[in-house]
Amino acid sequence: MATVSRGTYSKDAVCIQPASGNFKSDVAVSVQGSVFKTNPASISAKMGAARACADMGTAATTQTSVHNVRWTVNNGTALYTNLPTQMVTVNSKVATVTVPDKVTCSLSGSSVPIVVTADAVPFSDIKVSLEKSIATDEAKTDNSVGITVNAGEVVTLKVGTNQGVLGFACAATVTGKELKYKLDGTDKAQFSIIEKVSVTAQKAGTKPATPAMKLAMVADKSTASKTTIEGECPGLGGSWIGLTPLAQGDKVLSAVADVRAAHAKFVPGAEGAHAQQQWCYRAVAATGAKTSCEFASASKAQYYAALYCETIEGWFFASTKAVNVTAKDNGGKPVSLSLTYSKAISDITDNAVVLNICGKLAESLAVPYARVTDAYGGYFGNPSPSLPTSAPAAATTNTTTTNTTTNKTRLLNTTTNATNTTTKPAQTSWVINLFVQPDPFADKVDNAATVTAATAPTAVAAVDGVTKAKFGAATAKAVAVSEVAVKFVTAPAATGGN
Repeated sequence: MATVSRGTYSKDAVCIQPASGNFKSDVAVSVQGSVFKTNPASISAKMGAARACADMGTAATTQTSVHNVRWTVNNGTALYTNLPTQMVTVNSKVATVTVPDKVTCSLSGSSVPIVVTADAVPFSDIKVSLEKSIATDEAKTDNSVGITVNAGEVVTLKVGTNQGVLGFACAATVTGKELKYKLDGTDKAQFSIIEKVSVTAQKAGTKPATPAMKLAMVADKSTASKTTIEGECPGLGGSWIGLTPLAQGDKVLSAVADVRAAHAKFVPGAEGAHAQQQWCYRAVAATGAKTSCEFASASKAQYYAALYCETIEGWFFASTKAVNVTAKDNGGKPVSLSLTYSKAISDITDNAVVLNICGKLAESLAVPYARVTDAYGGYFGNPSPSLPTSAPAAATTNTTTTNTTTNKTRLLNTTTNATNTTTKPAQTSWVINLFVQPDPFADKVDNAATVTAATAPTAVAAVDGVTKAKFGAATAKAVAVSEVAVKFVTAPAATGGN
């Protein structure tokens, strides 16, 4: 049973998972009808995933009672049955918009950014803005003198937009003490927000010449798949941290407009985020406050991180150089699997067969196809670009000829040729080498368990299903690959060149 507050999406309200282990194929399910929706619209899980979740929502007009929700399995029907009817309780609980109740600004400058979020996603939308605080007395006293709301600034929260930023400017002299929050939008009745934000205006500080711009990974808050990075800006204002995969370079942006543009392109929670540039944004509301951000990562993956700060005085600072970040190691090692056959098979000329073996083995192990590869890095549906165009030439028979010459007096020379032939034993077995790559997102990898699973009867049966009829039964042997540091007998000398 799930519970949903009308006019909102309840976060991770529904999840799908197999009866045991991981999904053995890609699976996608969706809600029938139009009264209830999920975000994303289709709950999808890749082969090898343990579960997949989604937010569930319904309109503000939906009756508060228990509803029957029916599901359709759109993908994976060959292995999984349709889901049973689900009971969903709809209530009228009001969600909360989260905003600060106190904000500081700089005289003749701007405010600390007001980051707007909510503890639920609106089913349609809500809109949040700032407005002057006018008293209800007869004089209609202006409680916002010297405080100017940023023109046309409205934060719209909806599916796909879970955060926004508001702000205001302060004059050289400020006598006002507050602003008011305004809540609007289709689902505003299902959300609450505090009425006012008190404003403290302070003198501009002294611009630091070379701020420290501290930035580092926080190891005790990080795992292989989630890396926490913490930075410290030199004053109040807004703070960005950008995390970029090593292969994409260590460029540090030099203008706040470029930082805003890069941040705007980032989609939080997108699939494969660990392999793309990621961003986070926080308000720095207190001197010395840390900006802490959690990023998607993969075991031992390498990144560059950079810190950017825009203070309430209008000063922009950026890291002088990117900081190297290496995600935690989950201990995973590739597992080498050798398959021995009694009939001739080649991982080059029979590569299509070998990649089919990879595919069936991946399905048996319930891991993504890309994690079971041939010796050249290819996997099911994706041959390796480094695959040789032809197999090595077969070994030839070695023949040695010896010339013997006998000289006799007053007779012609006589030559005798003796030929020795060495015949190699006939080949009776052929080996195909595969590799099962470790899960890069697991907190900890049990390599011994992978060795056992790769040689289990079910795994061998999956392999034999591809090759037994033509190449005979396979004998499987697996071992975790050991990494050994390279030691030079003579260290190479650095030389110029390309």
